Amino acid sequence: MKQMLSLPAGLVAVLLGLLPAMAQGADFLPFRGDSRAAIEQAHAGRAMILTFWSVDCAYCMEDLALLGEIVRRHPQIALVTVNTDDDNGAVNAAKVLDKAGLPAHARWRFATQDSDRLRYQIDRKWYGELPRSYFYDKQHRVKAVSGKPDSAWLHGWLQEFQAVRP
Repeated sequence: MKQMLSLPAGLVAVLLGLLPAMAQGADFLPFRGDSRAAIEQAHAGRAMILTFWSVDCAYCMEDLALLGEIVRRHPQIALVTVNTDDDNGAVNAAKVLDKAGLPAHARWRFATQDSDRLRYQIDRKWYGELPRSYFYDKQHRVKAVSGKPDSAWLHGWLQEFQAVRP
């Protein structure tokens, strides 16, 4: 009988922490129902923005530019992007992210054709509107935002964990 290899949770977190460096310019990581929890665990104790986007979403490009600027100004904030397009959109999605000039970050892509079910697993209050971003502070309190975040709220969020110096 073969013995299954089991990695300690700490090692898994370290490996997930290496994903931004590995993912820049690389293929997308497969995003499944349990991926959000794994991403949250990998970035525990660190501010993070998890954003879902599509090549066909005009507002998503503006949102990615804004989020990229935030992360460039505040490198202590982790950025994780998740593309929601089907297999046909993967090549275009990689090109879009490469052209966007985002800082190094983990790139994920929906790994199932049943996107409705996956969205429900991610967030029961999310109905598929894009862009959809989750802003985590250092304590991992999270705020979900559909569309462009309100600039006053965003400024407050940045100040809350002292990413912005008064």
